[in-house]
Amino acid sequence: MSKASLFVVGQFVLFGVFAVMLIAFPAGGGLVAIGFGLVIVAFAVIVLGILEHLRRNAALPNITPTPNQSVRLVDTGVYKWIRHPLYSGVILGAFGAALAHGHVVPLLLIVVFVVFFSLKARYEESLLRGVYPQYSEYMRRTGRFVPGVNVI
Repeated sequence: MSKASLFVVGQFVLFGVFAVMLIAFPAGGGLVAIGFGLVIVAFAVIVLGILEHLRRNAALPNITPTPNQSVRLVDTGVYKWIRHPLYSGVILGAFGAALAHGHVVPLLLIVVFVVFFSLKARYEESLLRGVYPQYSEYMRRTGRFVPGVNVI
């Protein structure tokens, strides 16, 4: 199995583990309004990322980190501020859901989300630099998951 495929499988396993955590641990004491607000923002970021990709390329973004060499680099819309808006939305949405849930275990799993998607993004970016000569410059001016922040 390729590294790209392992990342896809890993992300679905992570989603499943997170869902089990939300079910297995008792909810209560969560910051429900803030958590659901974050989930709504996360959903908006994901939708904006998909729509911008469709607008620029008439194609959906890849689920795998392997670049689709037949599409143009998207650096407009939400991609102007965030290189990986879909990953950002997933992390933010999971954080919001964990916050609304209120148990510490799902909240701790958010660290795994950040680490996993950071590794996946780094791998994907190594491939993107090979396909798009302007990608290194794009990386310098655009945050990975948060506008202006390239560390995570």
